[in-house]
Amino acid sequence: MWHLNNKIGILANRLQMSDMQSLVVTGSCNSRIIRTTIKDSYQTTQPTLYIIGLSFLGRTEIPVNAEVDQFEGSWMSIQNQPPPNVNYCVSWNNSDSDMFIRLKLKSEVFSVADRLEDLMFRLLAMINDLKSRGHQVCIFRQADDVYHNLLDDSKFALLNQPEIVQGLKWGALEYQYKNGAKFDPRDSHLETNIRHVLADDTNSLIEFITDYIGKRDSA
Repeated sequence: MWHLNNKIGILANRLQMSDMQSLVVTGSCNSRIIRTTIKDSYQTTQPTLYIIGLSFLGRTEIPVNAEVDQFEGSWMSIQNQPPPNVNYCVSWNNSDSDMFIRLKLKSEVFSVADRLEDLMFRLLAMINDLKSRGHQVCIFRQADDVYHNLLDDSKFALLNQPEIVQGLKWGALEYQYKNGAKFDPRDSHLETNIRHVLADDTNSLIEFITDYIGKRDSA
């Protein structure tokens, strides 16, 4: 959760957890979030609670980063424009990224439902895998509302899991702004529903997550 990164200690204290860390990388796609969560869950030796704020459905990733990280590999998240200051591998360049984005956008025009279904089954697989090995998870939608009108369709009924806050109908940014949060002035050029919340204004989200997990676990 990028906007909770600076207050992860407060959230851990509210949940009465002594050890915590963040796997956040700004601009991550859902594929990266799911992959690294599962990877970390196989590397840790302790039962872990993973709190996940989902990214935009239109973000994806490609393994073209020349700077290979031991944990991340060569994956690079990408949406509607190439990430700045990327050192590509020798087989890739800016023109390739531009072409990839054009084709990606064309493929997305009539595919929201299919991509949402794919995300749903990836989340279900991750949830079941984590729980089978003693981990817990809480997943919520951050900002993306491109699929909000589809969530009442029976096709997506499996999103209604205790581990997924209100079947992705609940959105963290919407909730925080309704509770008086202020956005980062650097995001003034962005649409209201995707502006980052100021780090000092995330208390309402921390309280919501703490309350949700507490009620879920006591049910």
